[in-house]
Amino acid sequence: MRVKFLGGFLSLVAIFLLFTGVVLAPGYTQRVNDKDLGEEVPREKPVVPPEDNLPPKAATGEYDYGSPVPPAEIPVDDDYFADAVFIGDSRTRGLQTLSGPTTATYLTAIGLTVDTVLTKPLIKTEDGLVSVLDALRATPFGKVYLMLGINELGWVYSEVFIEHYQKILTEIKKINPQAQIYLQSILPVAASREDQIYNNARIREYNALLQQLARENKVYYLNVAECVSDAAGALLADASTDGVHLKKEYCDLWYEYLRLHYVP
Repeated sequence: MRVKFLGGFLSLVAIFLLFTGVVLAPGYTQRVNDKDLGEEVPREKPVVPPEDNLPPKAATGEYDYGSPVPPAEIPVDDDYFADAVFIGDSRTRGLQTLSGPTTATYLTAIGLTVDTVLTKPLIKTEDGLVSVLDALRATPFGKVYLMLGINELGWVYSEVFIEHYQKILTEIKKINPQAQIYLQSILPVAASREDQIYNNARIREYNALLQQLARENKVYYLNVAECVSDAAGALLADASTDGVHLKKEYCDLWYEYLRLHYVP
């Protein structure tokens, strides 16, 4: 009777342990339930790179073309510009002559505007003068840097300026859809040089339109004006002899800005 009773008792204990989730093994006891199974094992947090030097992102996670290109941690060298074409007026020609990358191609002309880029034969070639756009068609390139607008400040309608700029972007994309296109902000003029036509309020208006144009066309906006501007937004007093065109040391600053502001 005692043996039967003991056997029955042990059977009841086994059933109890089975339903309560207690598992007995030699040397230790462990409790397992749904809560334990759901607990997360602590893990090391992933290393997230600092956001200051990353390309700006829109809410969708795509590149924010409406924001100026931020500075990189490491500047590029001259070789980076080997497939770059610079299109611009006398200011860009000054960059070419004084400080710009020697590996780049320059399609510049004094007095160049957004409409003459498309039509007027200004670039010398072996076959004679051709328009900037036709010269670009004959040039292999992977990047285009544009700075236009100082000669258009006297135009009555800023919309016409943007319409012509849009045509330039459209044509560049037709020639090379994969090219990186950088719209550079128009550099300011010195406060002493401002008048009814050449003034920094008008330049800021044009630059705001250029930034919007960059966003709409998904091209990059470079706020190069900030590297040569004073606190009021005018060209630094010592940057130019005529209040418009940069001295060499300020063309150097312009080039250094380009070396630090790029999209990989």
